[in-house]
Amino acid sequence: MSRESDIPIFHAPEKCIRTKKQMNLFSGSESERRFVHFIQELNTSVIGTKNGNIHVTTKSIQALLDILNQLEIWVSEISPTTSVTRYGNVAFRSWLAHLEKNSNVHYSLHRCRYTIERIYAGMKLIRNQDAKVELIPYILQSFGDPSRIDYGTGHELNFVALMYCLYSLGIFVKDDFSSLVNFVFKEYVKLVRKLQRVYRLEPAGSRGVWGLDDYTFLSFYWGAAQLVGHFSPNSVRDEKILKENSDDFLYFSSIKYIKEMKSGPLSETAPILYDISFLPTWKKINSGLLKMFKAECLGNFLVMQHFLFGSIITLEPK
Repeated sequence: MSRESDIPIFHAPEKCIRTKKQMNLFSGSESERRFVHFIQELNTSVIGTKNGNIHVTTKSIQALLDILNQLEIWVSEISPTTSVTRYGNVAFRSWLAHLEKNSNVHYSLHRCRYTIERIYAGMKLIRNQDAKVELIPYILQSFGDPSRIDYGTGHELNFVALMYCLYSLGIFVKDDFSSLVNFVFKEYVKLVRKLQRVYRLEPAGSRGVWGLDDYTFLSFYWGAAQLVGHFSPNSVRDEKILKENSDDFLYFSSIKYIKEMKSGPLSETAPILYDISFLPTWKKINSGLLKMFKAECLGNFLVMQHFLFGSIITLEPK
């Protein structure tokens, strides 16, 4: 879809991949190429930077930050239940229901300083208000599954899809890219970690020690880009460096989170990340993580069966 022409007829995106054979409809398509290119451009924009060290310059960036902040406030307001359950805390369903209820009113949640209408104010698309039907499902699918009370890389991917859709609609521009990672994505990760801790969300489709991480992937891909020119890869094995710099770098923050959530040395709790720390440069790690992302996320049926396709990110017969 062109960003300035060929305005689509917006419709609610939905899960379309139901068989492994249908994976071929997205793999190698122009839609996938554009989405991956967006993810790579975000990566390029944060090479050698730190979380929060790029000034927020647009109301659209601030609007998304305000939404995430409101969602975090709701976590404090919707306490976990005291009833004992084997997997997760059912109060998470109440939190998601609250999100859905308010998103159906005007998407940006009525107590936020900026509503989605304010985000749309700078849009030049003729049918900009119609785009809400396309955007709402992505944010509803960005924080976990209510029936399974779990969260994983598929939910993370839907949040990135939301950012991509907003970019495709002209709400974000390339000058916003570093802020989308260093501000918005950082706050998103902070929020979902709080959801994981408070409501005891299970890892969705976790491969245990055979996977990169239980919950996230792009924190490591973009995080490796941030670390170029700062620390050597073996720094992840240095507790002092992790403690002092985890607020500045997504990668360090993610390693620190693993150490907080799991007992035992990194070589046992996250052996792939441990092995990666012996590679010579962050540039090499970053390149390898992109290949792994394409295979483990975009090429993974267990992830893509939950991904949403609409008029912006399309799934079309070949």
